[in-house]
Amino acid sequence: ELKARPPVYVGSLSETTNLKQLQFSDGLNNGLQDLCNEALISIDEVGSIIRFNGQAEQLFEYTFAEVHNQNIKMLMPPEIAKDHDGYLASYVKTRVKHTL
Repeated sequence: ELKARPPVYVGSLSETTNLKQLQFSDGLNNGLQDLCNEALISIDEVGSIIRFNGQAEQLFEYTFAEVHNQNIKMLMPPEIAKDHDGYLASYVKTRVKHTL
């Protein structure tokens, strides 16, 4: 019998400043997210959801339209969500990554 595993929250940060690099990266990310069998979510620097693939829709039971431009905290348990904005603001300011 398989036992349910608790959800795992994983984040990845990348920074692109060159416009061509950004356009290529954006197209590549869109394609990879659409093909991926895992839930993938991208946020902007203030935590607003800008990408939400089909697996994320199934996992969280929200459509992209429902979560687009909403803060990523809406998908987190309260004990993690309460600190997320601070961690994100700290990263934007210092570029030092923290794991929640």
